[in-house]
Amino acid sequence: MITIELFKEKSLHEQQRFLHESVEYCLQNIDGNLCVNVIQHVADPLCKWYAIKALGELCFTKAIDVLVDVLKVDDVVFDETSIHLITAFSLGKIGEDALPCVINLLSTSDNIQTQKAAVDALGEIRSINSIPYLLHAIEFLDYQVALWAGLAIGKIGHGSTGLIDIYDRISQEKKMIVIDSLMRVNEPTGVRFIINELYSNSDMLQAFKTEGVTKAYGIFLDTLLKNGLRREHGFFTQGNVE
Repeated sequence: MITIELFKEKSLHEQQRFLHESVEYCLQNIDGNLCVNVIQHVADPLCKWYAIKALGELCFTKAIDVLVDVLKVDDVVFDETSIHLITAFSLGKIGEDALPCVINLLSTSDNIQTQKAAVDALGEIRSINSIPYLLHAIEFLDYQVALWAGLAIGKIGHGSTGLIDIYDRISQEKKMIVIDSLMRVNEPTGVRFIINELYSNSDMLQAFKTEGVTKAYGIFLDTLLKNGLRREHGFFTQGNVE
């Protein structure tokens, strides 16, 4: 195994190539301790990205605190990914062991970027134990954080009752987050709630049609069909949906 001292003797290009090849093709060439040292002592963001991904693939639980600390600093964005996104992915790979530290980060940080990354990580971990914290994020935190929290609940695949419970206490735009999340969770209770809400609330129906756009509308229709509720409610025979 290469040490951090030998790693730092390489050129930047060699460092990036070594990490890339190790992560993608030969994970046994790299260990968690080296990756932690890269994150802490190498400045290049791409090297950090590969090291963070490797920690997830290795399920290196000793790095949980280091990964959580990554979410406390400004994100670095690449074309279709970022440092925060890959960190959330790796925390998800590590799983339930990372849950307490991520929940603590979400509960103690007042930085919107960090809060978004934390709820994303909770979605990647996919534990039902994080649902109360994600519901709190939807209800009380910034809209952007709430948006990611709704997506996280969708990944977990549970939480319809809690989403329905907070629905009447949140703003109109956050209601759209809840509806989207209920669609993603795809539990019968949530689907019935959506149908009843849209059937009885013309303003919400119009908002759904205009803001939800084609993608959300398609997910909703698919959800209804999967749950066998289309004919049961007669919703599409009322002239409400085109």
